[in-house]
Amino acid sequence: CAVLHAADLDEIVLLSTGMPAIVFANLAAYAWLTQDKDFSYFRAFLSCSVPITICVSALLFGLSGEIFHWDLRELAYASGAALFVCAYLLLETERATTICSVDDYVLAVVHIYVHILEVVYWIINTIFKTIAGALCTNK
Repeated sequence: CAVLHAADLDEIVLLSTGMPAIVFANLAAYAWLTQDKDFSYFRAFLSCSVPITICVSALLFGLSGEIFHWDLRELAYASGAALFVCAYLLLETERATTICSVDDYVLAVVHIYVHILEVVYWIINTIFKTIAGALCTNK
């Protein structure tokens, strides 16, 4: 954040803190309101799809460097990572509201907080790559 402030890119910091707050509020509300739904099947899907997505994206974007620009590849990586972290955030919120006992709430909150920080990181990365790419092409 300090580097972005020094570069006079404060709007990136504002966007990257506001967007995860909205995303987390929506995901937490969805997990809280749908307590009768079981998202445990989704955990198996995510566990299998993350390595497959990494391998496929490495093949597609790694071998086709002359077709896709570097900024587009990094934007795709950051967007995909933010999507997976949001899905895991939904799972952790659902687990905290349904499965955890009173003694486990501290650990559940730490897990949720780590996922929120990951969402903030990947959204900062996505916004920074988009704005930095636009600034570099305009100069």
